[in-house]
Amino acid sequence: MKNVLYVFILAMICLTSCSKGDDPISEDPIIGVWNIVTINEAPVNECTKKTEILFLKDGNYILEGYNVNSENNCDKQELIRGNWENKGNDVYSIKNNGATLIQQINILFSNNNNTITTKEISMEDESEVIVLNRK
Repeated sequence: MKNVLYVFILAMICLTSCSKGDDPISEDPIIGVWNIVTINEAPVNECTKKTEILFLKDGNYILEGYNVNSENNCDKQELIRGNWENKGNDVYSIKNNGATLIQQINILFSNNNNTITTKEISMEDESEVIVLNRK
């Protein structure tokens, strides 16, 4: 009788601890808050460094931008919201809410996924290369 009880307990442990729902879900490395460090290899000013891009798990993003105005003051810009999608092979699609254009961007992760380098995929070589660090 003890053997039957042990087999039953062992079976219950396997059923509860080995279910597919317990598999770790790999989270996209883009999820999190990012700050701009450089644009086209030039360091950004202290105002632009305040810019934050928050990529959410649900495929949305929020960009809170800062720019220096004509009076040399740092102004917070209107929030930009949109959607992102990992297309695979280091390609992400980015679309601002209300926009019709979907940007295809190469995003390369480095520094243990704490730095990203972005470049828009286009027919022209005029794309900005932007480096961001995880906040």
